[in-house]
Amino acid sequence: MVASQVGNAIAYNGATLAGMKFVVVGYVVIAILLLVLPLLATTLMRIQAKNQALLSYGALVASHNQSFATKWVDGQAPQGDKILGDPDPSSLIDLGSSFQVVQAMRPVPVNKSTLITLAAAAALPMVLLVVLVTPADKLVRAVLKMLM
Repeated sequence: MVASQVGNAIAYNGATLAGMKFVVVGYVVIAILLLVLPLLATTLMRIQAKNQALLSYGALVASHNQSFATKWVDGQAPQGDKILGDPDPSSLIDLGSSFQVVQAMRPVPVNKSTLITLAAAAALPMVLLVVLVTPADKLVRAVLKMLM
């Protein structure tokens, strides 16, 4: 919709693409904000959930690690038990992986690549507009220059 409005302004009102850059950039910024701002509503709940999970998982991991160390490191494993083939090391790694997932939780589920993807999606309709207002010889030269 914004691309069509900018296109109409260029085609019928004598505007230039350079003169409309603030409209285009503003649209991209507003589109990203409209998609990201609702996610901020869950920030407090995510922080609380992470803190609670860190306490719970931390206690579980500490207890499990102590049991593992007592059994396998301190040599208190039952006679004849061998660590190779025993499920204890596997559960230790699984529990550690779960704890890392909790540690990696972010207050807002948005990262740099998400923002770049949203910006690209918002700016995509403008690509056709740039192609339409740029003379063909300049486009061909720009494409050839990128290819060489």
